[in-house]
Amino acid sequence: MKRGLFFAGILILLSLVLAACGEEAPQTLVREYAPRIGYLAPDFELKDDHGSPVKLSDYKGKPVLINFWATWCPPCRAEMPEIEAAYRKYQSQGLVVLGIDAREDIPTVSKYVADGGYSWTMPMDYNGEIIATYGVAAFPTSFFVDRDGFIRATQVGGMDKRGLEDRLTKIL
Repeated sequence: MKRGLFFAGILILLSLVLAACGEEAPQTLVREYAPRIGYLAPDFELKDDHGSPVKLSDYKGKPVLINFWATWCPPCRAEMPEIEAAYRKYQSQGLVVLGIDAREDIPTVSKYVADGGYSWTMPMDYNGEIIATYGVAAFPTSFFVDRDGFIRATQVGGMDKRGLEDRLTKIL
């Protein structure tokens, strides 16, 4: 009897492992706003480091990478050259990168952006409202939004070139 239960348990476990290794289930899209994969990205309006308004909904029809970052964040610093390279590579396909800075002042951000040669849009979240809306608990955190406004991938923590490319293929 114990032997039969043991083998039944093994078969169930093996079935679960094999099911987990199968193809990814098709993603259901939800026409509600939430900072989660499969949901519409919550809209926001901020000013960039030049004082110009930046509204997410203005980019509908384009793939958007929303990257929450800070100048003091080592993983943010490490991934930014890869984001710049990807932005230059895919800009002709409509890619928009919004690098939302976390509660820093314009001179600090502008100097960092100029020194690094970063060319994408840098909205400033002075009071942390959008950080809270998106539930960002660590920097960097990225959201990959498709042309219809749905979040198709996320990343908490820094990305290398391969990780960035893998996620971009979901929105390009």
